[in-house]
Amino acid sequence: MTGSSPDVVVVGAGPAGIAAALAAASSGAAVTLIDEGSRPGGQIWRRPAPELDPAAAEPAAAVRELQRAPVRVLTDTVAWGADSERTLLLGGPDGSAQRLRPRAIVVATGGHDRPIALPGWTLPGVLTAGGAQALVKGQCVRPGARALVVGAGPFGLVAALGLAGAGTEVVAVLEATTRRTLARHADRAALHPERLLDLARYRRALRRAGVPVLAGRGIVRVEGPDRVRGAILVRLDGDWRPMPGTERRLEVDCVCLAYGFVPAVDLAAALGCEIRWDARGQQRAVVVDREQRTIAAGVFAAGEATGIGGAGLARAEGAVAGAAAAAEAGFGAGPSDAARRARRRHRHLAALLADAYAPRPGVWELAGEDTVVCRCEGVTAGAVRAAAAAGAASPNELKRTTRVGMGPCQGRMCAGLVARLIAEVIGRPAAAGESFTVRPPLRPVPLRTLAALGR
Repeated sequence: MTGSSPDVVVVGAGPAGIAAALAAASSGAAVTLIDEGSRPGGQIWRRPAPELDPAAAEPAAAVRELQRAPVRVLTDTVAWGADSERTLLLGGPDGSAQRLRPRAIVVATGGHDRPIALPGWTLPGVLTAGGAQALVKGQCVRPGARALVVGAGPFGLVAALGLAGAGTEVVAVLEATTRRTLARHADRAALHPERLLDLARYRRALRRAGVPVLAGRGIVRVEGPDRVRGAILVRLDGDWRPMPGTERRLEVDCVCLAYGFVPAVDLAAALGCEIRWDARGQQRAVVVDREQRTIAAGVFAAGEATGIGGAGLARAEGAVAGAAAAAEAGFGAGPSDAARRARRRHRHLAALLADAYAPRPGVWELAGEDTVVCRCEGVTAGAVRAAAAAGAASPNELKRTTRVGMGPCQGRMCAGLVARLIAEVIGRPAAAGESFTVRPPLRPVPLRTLAALGR
């Protein structure tokens, strides 16, 4: 079926999407906000269903503002297809389908956990930080009894606090970045006292919970064999490579990998936006101009899709993108100077975090020959290296010979790992940021959704 098209459609109801929807609606545009989740808020404002935890059901202030705004919100709705003609294909919770072609689109699809492949990472009990947060915050489920949080950046502290609050004994938080590296960024960090205060609060809370935070540490493998039973801790040098003779085994039943996030760019790519490799953040991100406009006509992007920068930057970019999208549709005067100033300040912080915590070479060297890199299809690092040595010089070529990237996630989790393995074999820098070609459906949808679209 074909749905009636509003002036502006925003895809993604996290901080960026909500800010974009509010800005566009305040300019007078008819706005529809779409999200796969059952309630708006995204990962950062995720909360349990009222029937699981009534006390935790109070929404964030931005969500409450959205509830009062003249914005049509479609939850449990997936944008599974798009084209360069600014047409979105949607699937509803009942298997229904819509085809929308608004005057402007804001892509605010957020990001997902950065995958790091190491021996044992596919064992039951290994989770990403985002996955652990989803279980704790969204389902009130304790992921394990005795956990280790491993990674780089402040989100590992947040994940550890969530686990501890759920009743899990957190053995330690292992921070890959060394104290010496962090000290080099002290002057820049001093320009953001509010973030330093947040960091101090996290550390104090972890100390009260008896959780040590160890800088310059990581793991080289997770041990099983049937589920997580331990992990091998090591000291790391400045490039995150293990220092010989520092191995120590920790008995745990849960390992939480917290190596940050990467932008979700598949929908933007399907709409014809330019996706560029960001060497500073080690990520592929949507390219935008000063109004968050992409090269695709009438398409804007905001938040983590344009580069990982946190909720503050996402809200600032969303406000700019929403006002600019409304102006594109014929409403309002465009972004305010205040929104641009807020964006500039938050971008400074995002650059600082990228310089301090972006992955170093050693973490990509952990995958052994039999380490699975494509979890959907069970393709190992050894198979990828062999195919690259035989002449498969791009992710798409590997896809045709090994089935890598052909599972339900369509390469979202393994594309970066595969590109780096190819670069390792053929001696070409991974900064090209190659990935798999995007094709619909971008997400698994029931056949009845395709049938409904045809009707």
